[in-house]
Amino acid sequence: MKEKIKKFMNKDMKRSFKLQKSNKNQIKCPNCGYEGIVKKYIKGSVGIEIVLWLFALLPGFIYSIWRLNSRHEGCPRCGYEYVVKK
Repeated sequence: MKEKIKKFMNKDMKRSFKLQKSNKNQIKCPNCGYEGIVKKYIKGSVGIEIVLWLFALLPGFIYSIWRLNSRHEGCPRCGYEYVVKK
């Protein structure tokens, strides 16, 4: 009986942790009115990055740095970049 209670409590604790984690990613989009979980965007293309790395190291490195610096969170519905965190 105690084992069942421990298993249930572990599952319940995991669920509450997931909910807390997802609440941190809640946004409201001023553009379309969407309320929900944020989506992460990275500008550029993985294919172009691989080609640049294969044929030219310096441009590949510069492109990779640019892609890493262009990451942002946005609205999954309309893609708007300047969302408001809840």
